[in-house]
This record gives sequence, C-alpha cells and structure tokens, in this order.
Amino acid sequence: MKNLTTRLDDLPYKPWHLRLTLTMCAGIFFDAYDVAIMSSALPVLAGLWGLDTIQTGNLGSAGYIGMVIGALIGGTLADRLGRAKVFCLFTAMYSIFMGVAATANSFPVLFFWRIVIGIGIGGLVPVATSYLSEFIPSKLRGRSLSLLNAIFGMGSAFAYLMGYMVIVPIAWQYGFLIGAIPIVLAIFGWFFLPESVRFHLQKGRVKEAAEAVDKIETKLIGAPTVPLEEAVRMEEEAKRKREAIKVSPVAIADLFKKDIRGTTILISIMWFCLAYATFGMTTWLPTLLATELGYDIGGGLLWMALSTAIAACIAPLAGVLADVIGRKPTILLVYLTFAFGAFLLFTFGGIAGKFFMVLMSVGINMCNAVNYVYVPESFPTRVRASGVGFSSACGRVGAMIGPTFLGILLSTTGNVNTILYVNMGVLIFAAAIVMIFGKETKQKSLETIQQ
Repeated sequence: MKNLTTRLDDLPYKPWHLRLTLTMCAGIFFDAYDVAIMSSALPVLAGLWGLDTIQTGNLGSAGYIGMVIGALIGGTLADRLGRAKVFCLFTAMYSIFMGVAATANSFPVLFFWRIVIGIGIGGLVPVATSYLSEFIPSKLRGRSLSLLNAIFGMGSAFAYLMGYMVIVPIAWQYGFLIGAIPIVLAIFGWFFLPESVRFHLQKGRVKEAAEAVDKIETKLIGAPTVPLEEAVRMEEEAKRKREAIKVSPVAIADLFKKDIRGTTILISIMWFCLAYATFGMTTWLPTLLATELGYDIGGGLLWMALSTAIAACIAPLAGVLADVIGRKPTILLVYLTFAFGAFLLFTFGGIAGKFFMVLMSVGINMCNAVNYVYVPESFPTRVRASGVGFSSACGRVGAMIGPTFLGILLSTTGNVNTILYVNMGVLIFAAAIVMIFGKETKQKSLETIQQ
C-alpha cells in the first residue's frame, strides 16, 4: 500500500498542479522584474543624480545585500513555520517597499530601500521553489519547475519593456510602482494556498498530511487511493521509525552535518558562480550596449526585452532536457551557452551581435531554469527550504559582487573583454564541479535522492 509521498508522485499532472505552478511563477516573475527594472533605471539615475561608475555598481548591488538576508531568513522560517504563509509574507514585504522606494530622491535613500526590497525578494524565491518541488510528480518535476524560469525571463522582458516605454521617456518611479502589484498575490495566497504535505509529515502532523492527500486525490482522480485511517496508521508507524522527525528546530548549522555538508557546499558554489555571471552581466548590459556597441539606451532596452522574451519561451526546454538526458549534462550544456553567447555578443556586435544576445539570453534563462530544478531536489525535506535559502543567499552574494566588481574592472581597465573572460571562467568552473561532484537526480522521488 502506497505512502503519502508516493501517492503524490504517482498523481497525473492536472490543472491543479498548473495553478500551483503559476502562483509560484507570479512570485518569480517579480523577482526577475525587480532585477531588470533596476538595471533599466540605472543609466537614467546615473545621469539624473550624477553617479559615477562605482556608485552605479553599488546601487545595482544594493538589492542583493537584502536578498542574502532574506534568503537565509526565508528558508529557515519556511522549514519551521511552513512554506505557504512564509511565501506570502515575503511577497507582501517586497510589494509594499517597492512602492515606498518610488518616493526616493537621492542615492543613499534609494540604496537603503533597495536593501529592504531585497529582503522580500530573497525570502520568497527559495520558498517558492521548495514548495513547488514538494507537490509536482517526480517524473515531470524537471519540466514543471523549469516553467519558473520561463516566467523569470518574461518578468525580465516586461521590465526592460517598461524601461523603454516608461522609465526612459517618463520617469523611473513608475517602474517601481508597478512592482507593488504582487500584494494581490500575497493576499490571495494567504487564504488559498495549501501547505506542503511533506512539510506536515516532517513536523509529525500525520493526520493533516493524510487529509491533505485525500483532498488532492479526490479533486484530481475522484477518490482517495488509500482509506484515511489506513494512511494515518502507516504514516504513524513510519514516524516512529524516523528519528529525524524529532529533531530540534532547523538551524543553518544543520546544513553542514556530515550527511549533507558536501551537497550544501557544492550547490552554494554553483549558485554563487551563476549569479555572479548572470547579474553582473545583466545589471550592466544596457550601459555596455551603449558604450561598447553604440546602442542608445531606449533601443538597447527594447532589444533586451525582445531577446529575453524569446529566451523565456525557449527556457522550458531545459527542463525537458533535464528530464530526458539528466540534470548534470544539461547544466554543462546551458552554462557553456551562456558563457560563449556573452563573449560572441561583444566580439561581433552589429547584426550578428543581436543574434548572440538572444543566444546569451537563452543560456541565462536555461541556466536558471535548471537551477530551479536541481537545487531543491538536492536537499532532504527536513532542511529543503533552509538549504535552498542558504545556497540562494550565496547566489545573492555573487549577484551583489558581480555588478560592483564589474564596475571596478571597467573603471580600472576600460576593457569589456576582461569582464567576459572572467565570466567564462566562472561559469566553466561551476559546470565542471557539478559534473565531477554532483549527484544525478533525474526522475527520482525526493525521498530516493537522499538515500
């Protein structure tokens, strides 16, 4: 007789799964929007407030300071209090302070509010990926979670489009006010999102978990596959055998215990490298397109919107690849696509450069698509949100360093090739360590992966 998690994994993929996915996608959409709208506003703010290269890089990095804090807090809270409510709380925080930031009138004020906004974004992203990974059937988890990054790409494209249509011709503040919209998502989610069954089980709430699976099966296939009383009895018996269910509240130190220490270090390095390359490049891209390739700011933003939208449509293929050929080979392929796409963009420029900008955007979106699949799979349920949160925080550190370090390189060398060579080395290193040390998680249940 099947246990609760097996019953979840064996369910057919239904519109109910898609609705959960799209709800989490809405949060990811505004994570991407936040990063790209700041990137779009930087050239305008630099001119408006007379910012030098270092200040511009610092302002681009400010949000990532908060994201580090938010990722650490959000993941830990989600492992203690539950996925759904914590997701809603951080979404609300982001929305409220995005609106407040639109009132900023100087570099120091906006720098501060960007940190606060970053806490909200940093908290909601690891919770969203952990939550969704615990509901999607294992055989389709890769392609389903990769939709998160398709939406990430759409969020970026929308922000660049708003940069072209709103920020450049009207005012940067309106771009920030649009970021307050997710307050509606936070309110909706608070009342309607179900809590994770796996979280209930990890906390010993066997009856709540069994009742939740009963409701899900009834909704999706018409009736429960195991009587409620029998399901509760089976899980209570399993609970007595699991010492992990009696552990003290989750702490970051748990991620460095012997059984998962290697995973924590590997995933954190991978996410740091990817975020460094991604956000260092995208934060500065509107400026580099103008200074290196002769684009005007508006034209650069418009082409970025188009190339990112195209890439977002292609990005879910990374999830299909991950389900077919495996996570590790897919990571290698898409990291190389990102690395060489960026290099070729600035090597050729012109019409060819536009093609390579699309290739770079495809690489970026596919890298992050596989990331959203692979990272939450790699951690056991008891620390999944904390693990995703901690590694996400390491990624945010990379994202924080990227724009600032790139600004320093530009101011000292004046050579864009230096940046590109560093990015290529970072991405190739990340892909190599995953290929050598990473575990393959293709189409395995979350419980099997940890054995």
